[in-house]
Amino acid sequence: MSPLRFYRDLRRRFYDGPAVFNYPGRRLKGYRSPNIMIAYWVQAFGAIYFTQAGFFMLALCWLILLTASVSLEMPLYFFAFGLSSLYLAAIAVGWWYRPRVKLQRVVPESAPVRSPIRLDYVLTNDSHRTAWQVMVDTVMLPRWLKRPAGLVLVDTMAPGAVLRLTSHLVAEKRGEYLLPLPAADSAFPFGIWRWGTRGEPNKPLIVYPEYFPLATVRLPIGQRYQPGQRVVAQQHGTATEFHGCLP
Repeated sequence: MSPLRFYRDLRRRFYDGPAVFNYPGRRLKGYRSPNIMIAYWVQAFGAIYFTQAGFFMLALCWLILLTASVSLEMPLYFFAFGLSSLYLAAIAVGWWYRPRVKLQRVVPESAPVRSPIRLDYVLTNDSHRTAWQVMVDTVMLPRWLKRPAGLVLVDTMAPGAVLRLTSHLVAEKRGEYLLPLPAADSAFPFGIWRWGTRGEPNKPLIVYPEYFPLATVRLPIGQRYQPGQRVVAQQHGTATEFHGCLP
């Protein structure tokens, strides 16, 4: 691949946005500022790899490093070095124990608003190692989509095991939703960094308004034609309005 073609392909992928939030192959609409796209990629990176505890720990580590950078003789410097070493150890050990699993997610084509939407998962461990503390769909959902019961967690998964899991979503507003790519992640063993795999994307989820089915319809039976319209009904070739119901 020529350098120019490589640059164009890299530029296209950059402006398409991270696939974890975006339907692969679908370009984002509107003006895409480079600064906004950089922030979008940083947000995607944090959503994929950082746990909440890991994010706060990283912020604390940077704060301590900035404070300790005044002098190497300050005791805070050694504390910051210990936190940084723990973080690097969590990344390395987590990569070794990362779940090597396959994930399939089944999403309904449509669902009513403010009602439970069932998601079905098929999780397969193709590795010869046991998968520990596997969480499904850890990436944040689009706005107006909630997960009332929280994330699905599998404590241990033996080699070659196949699990069928179920989760539920609730949409607070009607519309079309593009769900993030299916994800199976694990923050084992320290809970501050996640490694995992991604599945194939699903079609958009259509959320329609609530409706109430009509159980019965009462149509009174009486005179077929309204008063004064019998003559009009006898004229052929003319468009008439609704006159009544047949018994």
